[in-house]
Amino acid sequence: MHHKLKHLSKRQHELQLEAAAQREALSQNMHAWNGRLKWLDRGIAAAGFVKRHPTAILGTGALLAMLNRSGKLFLGAFAALKALRKVTQIFSKK
Repeated sequence: MHHKLKHLSKRQHELQLEAAAQREALSQNMHAWNGRLKWLDRGIAAAGFVKRHPTAILGTGALLAMLNRSGKLFLGAFAALKALRKVTQIFSKK
């Protein structure tokens, strides 16, 4: 019986060393994947946010479309003012 316990104890120690080596190898392999998995996790979180808050996404899109139109209007008005300034020199600094 004592011999069997010694054998089991020795086998347990060998298996623990083997498991530690496997954990170390797995840790090194997973270190390379850590950055990629972070980006995947962020993408899944963003998809979940869109799924939970579709009105926020639609509102943001509408706001960007409105700003795009007003930006074009502002640039057009600015170009017209510059042209008027050059032609008539009403707003000259002299």
